[in-house]
Amino acid sequence: MHSQDSTVLVVEDDEPFRVRISRALSRRGFIVHAAADYNSGYSLIETLRPDYALLDLSLGKASGLDLLPEFRKKSPNTKITILTGYGSISTTVVALKNGAHHYLTKPAALEEIVSSFSQPGSVDNPSSEESYPTLSQVEWEYIQKILHGCGGNVTQAAKKLGLHRRSLQRKLAKHPEKLI
Repeated sequence: MHSQDSTVLVVEDDEPFRVRISRALSRRGFIVHAAADYNSGYSLIETLRPDYALLDLSLGKASGLDLLPEFRKKSPNTKITILTGYGSISTTVVALKNGAHHYLTKPAALEEIVSSFSQPGSVDNPSSEESYPTLSQVEWEYIQKILHGCGGNVTQAAKKLGLHRRSLQRKLAKHPEKLI
C-alpha cells in the first residue's frame, strides 16, 4: 500500500475529471498535485519527483506518452499509470515499453487506479516473450481512430484513409460487433 505522504501527479486536461480524481485521491491520503496540460505536467515532474503519476493519454494536442521519457530522465522511480478513454493495443505497447507501469481505460474505478499504484506493473515484471499487435489489429485500430475522428462518417473516413467508401464498408462489416 502507499504511505500517508505519497505524492501523486495527475495530468488530465478534462477539468471536472481532474478535480474529482484529485479530491478522491486526497481523501485516500495521497498528496495530490494536478496539471491541466503537457507543459504544466512537464514543469512539475522535476520539482515534485512524485511517487506516482496518473497521466491522461490525450492532453489536447499533446499526449501523455510524450511525458514518459521525461519521467524516466527526471524521476525514474515514479510509478506511472496511463489513463485513456480510447485504449488500443498499439498505445498500450508503446506506453509500457516507454516506462508506464499500468494502462487503464476510462471509466476506471478509484480502486483500480489506487491498486495500479501499489501493484507491480509490467515494467517491474518484464515478460520474456514480447507481444506485438498483428497487422490486422493495427489496421483495425487505425481505421477506428480515423472513423471516430470523422464522427462516424464513413465517406469522410474513407477519403482520409485513401480507400473507396465501399472498401471501407467491407472492412467494417467484417467486425460489426467492434464498431464505435
